[in-house]
Amino acid sequence: MDIQENQSRDRCIITHYTTNSITIDEHTYQESLLVRADHCETLTTKNLADITTELLSHAIEKAPEIMLFGTGTTAKPLPPTILDFLGQKQLPFEYMRTESAIHLQYTSA
Repeated sequence: MDIQENQSRDRCIITHYTTNSITIDEHTYQESLLVRADHCETLTTKNLADITTELLSHAIEKAPEIMLFGTGTTAKPLPPTILDFLGQKQLPFEYMRTESAIHLQYTSA
């Protein structure tokens, strides 16, 4: 899927997505990512079960309005450790198929 729109360059811009990769700011990633408004970080996690509270603590350092989890080709529920952490921090969150998360992130940017 190709996505095109003129946006400010101080934001991460998703321009292409497949089930195996995502292109952001002309760089193609095939690994898990933490995408912030202004930059991306690759993660060592391969699936939801690998997400630790340490990683989540790092992800919320800049106080996101919402945590959006792309779970691959199907919507998968978040593990209890993630749910507990987000509940304790009172952070709003959504989880959905990665393609849906990309559409939501793109249309609300």
